[in-house]
Amino acid sequence: MTGSQVAAAVKFERREVWTREELKQYPLLQDLVAEPGQVDRGVFADAIAEDVEQMLDLMPHLAKASDGKLRRVAREVAGRLVVRFAEAAGGASSGEGKWRAARWTPGAEVDLEAVLEELLIARSLGEPLDIEHLQARSWQRRATAVCLVVDNSGSMGASRLSAAAIATAALAMRAPSDFSVIAVADRALVLKTQGSTRPVDKIVDDLFGLRSYGWTNLALGLTAARIQLARSSAHRKMTIVLTDGQANRGTDPADEAARLDQVHVIVPGTPNDQVRAIAAAGRGRVVAFAGLRDAPRVISGLLSA
Repeated sequence: MTGSQVAAAVKFERREVWTREELKQYPLLQDLVAEPGQVDRGVFADAIAEDVEQMLDLMPHLAKASDGKLRRVAREVAGRLVVRFAEAAGGASSGEGKWRAARWTPGAEVDLEAVLEELLIARSLGEPLDIEHLQARSWQRRATAVCLVVDNSGSMGASRLSAAAIATAALAMRAPSDFSVIAVADRALVLKTQGSTRPVDKIVDDLFGLRSYGWTNLALGLTAARIQLARSSAHRKMTIVLTDGQANRGTDPADEAARLDQVHVIVPGTPNDQVRAIAAAGRGRVVAFAGLRDAPRVISGLLSA
């Protein structure tokens, strides 16, 4: 599903709400949800300062609070919080690339090896060094298109949607437009199409609006990833799947992974045989992460590998 179909699906799933009584089971939220219809932004800020990772874990619940004011504030804060957290955790590293030779211009970095060679030639001829022959070098990043496939089935849980949101923010810092995001359970929702410039906070809002429920059809998600990546002209195309590897609907996801250029699997917990098979078929790696702070590091590592 894409476009208006996705918007309708997310709106439908937002019907699941969390009452203040349900939110009070979390000690960090007790002061925040003490008074119905009242939201103290200072208390909200204090809760974030006290334990930002737990607040991010709970943000999908807060974004579905039955209290309309609390829900609005949570949705307003969520995107900015995710982006700041990803930046602080290292989501904006430089990534893969190579040095590229070029003609020197004022302000460029001189290629010292090439300069020494030109200097030796000039001295052997008894001539001054010709500035027109100077070479520079610049760092050229390799163009990479990425599709992030997020498993939001019942076995994944709200905290793993938070990890997906942070991974999305890390991707946005590395590939501002040439990435897509797909949420998959028993259906595939394209939350961001390849090449579009949809703001990160809007993608995060959609992720936090989804329910973790139902069956898992990873093959469907990988098919959707192939369609999205076909929109890109990048030479390198990568699919990153965030899942616990409990696919129980559709065809064998390893067969679909084999049709993609490269498929890496990020696992919250211990990898199983299924995720290893997907990564092997997709000529990629399996990476386990322990917490939210790992997500930007993992994304950066996969893009730089």
